[in-house]
Amino acid sequence: MSPDFDHNSKYEKTRFPIDESVENPSYNQFLDWASNTEAKALALDIWARGNYIRYMMSRAKDENPTVIVPFSFLDELRCYYRRMTLMDIPAHYVYVGDLPSPKKYSCLYPAEDDYKIDGGAGWNIVMSEPMVVRRRKWLFAMGCSRLMPEVFAEWLTSEASADFARGYAFLSPAELIGIPKSFVQEGLEMAADINNSVPFSPKVAAAELLLNLDLPYIDEMDHDTFTKIIQDNDYRLARFRLGIKKLITGSAPQAIIDTVEELKDEVAQMQLSDSGLRLRQTIVKFGGVFTTFGAGLSAFGTAIGRGLSTIDTIVPTIAGAATAGAVATFVDIW
Repeated sequence: MSPDFDHNSKYEKTRFPIDESVENPSYNQFLDWASNTEAKALALDIWARGNYIRYMMSRAKDENPTVIVPFSFLDELRCYYRRMTLMDIPAHYVYVGDLPSPKKYSCLYPAEDDYKIDGGAGWNIVMSEPMVVRRRKWLFAMGCSRLMPEVFAEWLTSEASADFARGYAFLSPAELIGIPKSFVQEGLEMAADINNSVPFSPKVAAAELLLNLDLPYIDEMDHDTFTKIIQDNDYRLARFRLGIKKLITGSAPQAIIDTVEELKDEVAQMQLSDSGLRLRQTIVKFGGVFTTFGAGLSAFGTAIGRGLSTIDTIVPTIAGAATAGAVATFVDIW
């Protein structure tokens, strides 16, 4: 060893800003492709094999943490999506139902001059020149996939397309982002632990306050009407949404208590006060129902729909940037 070597010296850490050099996912490009095919689940699978990583990195740069929401059925998904939309919280909806065995597929892949090929990892393009079908250019592609039920991709590209385009609604199957079906809870906990983004402190006092909080929910109306009402009352929901974001971004125990009290007051005003009258009247006018649901059964994580209403089961599933796909290695993975 050289006598000039100082083993006690400290080296300055070098930062590798990989996420800063990675572009955002091509959300609108996928929506354009989906609008020209009936095989939306296949298009989503191909597009996500490259854009899923971009999605995780883009969410990591956003100050609003993403809530991971597991689901199995379409009605579940729609219910959770409306709750997240009302709170204006970005959510990653993870399908934990069954996937079929891997199957071989062939399809037409968009090849317009301005179309960026940023997905399709593991797929093979078997044409050197595009062909024209329905006045658009396409390439022929072949690959292997395990697809979610078509109905979920259809939902994403219709009811949730606006939020998908801004990164506030993402859809993926658990098994293809590194979460084995038999270890869903553990996989989501791993993601939260590694990302160090748990917003709530698992303390009994905070848990009691949170689980006693009723949050507003709008039901019994079609998607377009629901969206219009939310947009028209954006200003009325501002304070409520701010309070929710305070909770999920993490606070000291006393700050959590204060925020919960503010939220209780805000919800009460929406339900009873004159300031919330217009919102209530509009909902009733279009045949909707304005009600509340307990946070312990809300879409704050894997406690959803499972009857697990403790802070220990809710907390670990809220991840700021990524899911377990970032830390697990599988052959068939987005």
